[in-house]
Amino acid sequence: MQTTTNGLPALLRRVKQNSLTVPRFQRRFIWRESQVRSLIDSISRSYPIGSLLLLEKKPDLELASRGIEAEIREDYPPGDVLMGGDEDNVRDAESYILDGQQRTTSIARVFLNSHPTKEYYFDLREMWDLRHEEGDSWIRTRRRRRKTSDRREGNKLIRADVCLDQRKADVYVSEYMEDLDPEFEGNRSAARDAAAYIKGVFETIRNYKVPIITIERDSGLESICRVFETINSTGTRLRTFDLAVARYYPNPDLRQLWDDALDEHKILKHFNVDGERALQVLALTATPKGRYPDIARSTLLGLDKSFITNNLARIDFGACGNLPLGTRPWCAPGDATKSQCTRGRGCRSMRLQSRRIQRWRLLARPRLRKAMVLQQGLASRFVAGFQL
Repeated sequence: MQTTTNGLPALLRRVKQNSLTVPRFQRRFIWRESQVRSLIDSISRSYPIGSLLLLEKKPDLELASRGIEAEIREDYPPGDVLMGGDEDNVRDAESYILDGQQRTTSIARVFLNSHPTKEYYFDLREMWDLRHEEGDSWIRTRRRRRKTSDRREGNKLIRADVCLDQRKADVYVSEYMEDLDPEFEGNRSAARDAAAYIKGVFETIRNYKVPIITIERDSGLESICRVFETINSTGTRLRTFDLAVARYYPNPDLRQLWDDALDEHKILKHFNVDGERALQVLALTATPKGRYPDIARSTLLGLDKSFITNNLARIDFGACGNLPLGTRPWCAPGDATKSQCTRGRGCRSMRLQSRRIQRWRLLARPRLRKAMVLQQGLASRFVAGFQL
């Protein structure tokens, strides 16, 4: 991994060039206006906003992805406005945003004037009044017009993206504070002080540095999976199954297949079974007899798409349905049915393959063995899709 920084103009340039995309498993943009204003206020005060985590795109790991949720115009702003002083730090490689989608989208909507329905403005008078206080009320929103305007309300409001154009922003600030604000009428010195303060805030925004952590394209699948499993975004853990969803989409659509299985077999929801378990079952099914695989995360991401499509729906999650909940295993495709189950003994599939599975468990990776040991009670019977 490599850690760099991008100035705000450089980050916006990458967004405008569509070199930053969002993997399909990521949630949509959900931030409230208060969160967006708080982020912009933090940038204006040079407060840290956290780092972005990016994954460089690579041919052997193509994820279904989408652009950020902003209406980017190719002809705006002019290219020289987004030219910062850190071009050497800007990575030209296209990347997925693993962590930081909400912040990146918010920054783009504000400073590229790309919100679908509204525009962001900075209240010059309010900025001066709040210079000694914490608050984001100086950030205003107005309904988007058919023809946009750099300034509104007697030139007191300056559209947010204008602050990136230093020459234009300085002229607008001086015109209002020194000539139009009634409070400074006859007091040129105070007006210049106010104008200088606001120009300094805009300079802080233009020079703001966003930390970027990039997982490089030569990183192995196992390393990428480990990073995924340690990311936490608002308490939501990104799992290997999430990566597999984007890896195999749209054929098969793992998320839809798994949602269908959850709807049909309530026992899966009852035990909070993860879709990764189904992939483990398929990985075992695809293994030739006599081999005892290490079901690593990279193995789950290397399954053949057609094999998943043809077999995932055939896993008999409802097999052994006549047994007590504590003794219900999963069956591999084509194995036992309910009529072949006997109370307390498990299905024929489990009896025939028990020795093979036991040997596989002994050869399994230490981390997976530890995870099996830690699983408690009834849920442990679903590990790798077979009765332990």
